[in-house]
Amino acid sequence: PVILSDLKLQGLFWNKGVPQALINRKTVSEGAQVSGVTVKKILKDRVIVQAQGQESELILQTKDQTTDENPSSIRPL
Repeated sequence: PVILSDLKLQGLFWNKGVPQALINRKTVSEGAQVSGVTVKKILKDRVIVQAQGQESELILQTKDQTTDENPSSIRPL
């Protein structure tokens, strides 16, 4: 089973106009698989992922909100 709390959104960036995200120390694009989930959409401050038919958001936290243990938050859609 996929444990969404194990997913850590560590950064978002655009490479030649293509959105990419850094999740669990891996650079991924839309459509990629990482840690058992599919990256559906990369937005300016969040990533929508799908696992077992359920979509959730990984939200990039600002520096003030971030801790070493929790660099992102997860919210079901």
